[in-house]
Amino acid sequence: MPLLQSLRLVGWKHVLGELLLIVTGVLLALAVNNWNTDRQARQEELSLLRQLRASLAVDLVNLRTTYEGIHTRERRMESLRVHLQGARPYTDSLNTNFGAVLGLWITHLNRSPYEVLKAKGLDLISSDSLRLQIVDLYDQMYAEVEAGQDAERNLMFEVVRPYYLHAFCNIRFRESAVPLNYMQVSHDPYFRNLLDYRLASLRANAMSSGDEAISAVVKTVTLLNGEIERLE
Repeated sequence: MPLLQSLRLVGWKHVLGELLLIVTGVLLALAVNNWNTDRQARQEELSLLRQLRASLAVDLVNLRTTYEGIHTRERRMESLRVHLQGARPYTDSLNTNFGAVLGLWITHLNRSPYEVLKAKGLDLISSDSLRLQIVDLYDQMYAEVEAGQDAERNLMFEVVRPYYLHAFCNIRFRESAVPLNYMQVSHDPYFRNLLDYRLASLRANAMSSGDEAISAVVKTVTLLNGEIERLE
């Protein structure tokens, strides 16, 4: 009887040992699988972060170029307003200032990497602060830039262009325009109002949103650089 009990005890120990090996193997396999899944997710995140950074670098150049042109156009329109308020005579140099009123600068922003991120899931970005910054940039800042550009476009085609086609010649869009009758245009209250409204719209719809978007892109790229460095 003691011998039988000893055999049974040895058998149970053997079974328990095998069960322990099986459980250990399963847990190890799960750990390896989780590690591989996490590693793949991080590699996918890193690849997408690089795409975002490259896209934003191009957007930043385009934004800066566009808003440099917008600031130049603002100065020309302001100079034209001062000239007209002073009842100064016509000179050929005014043509570029008249042309600035008819100018329209559009920035084409690339949303493709962000749309890819949304399709894959925003949680792919492991950094909460970076994720929130990316969402704020594309969903708020870029939306404001595009809304401002739409407002500018509507003003240009609905108000400014009809007047210019009637009262100007030798029009080169965004570059210059020659008044058919300078004295008539310079004393026309409608054109004075148009010029004032054009300046106000430019500052409210284009310049403020553009400057904020540039700052937001710079901040986002800085955060992207830090996260990419951490993941590499």
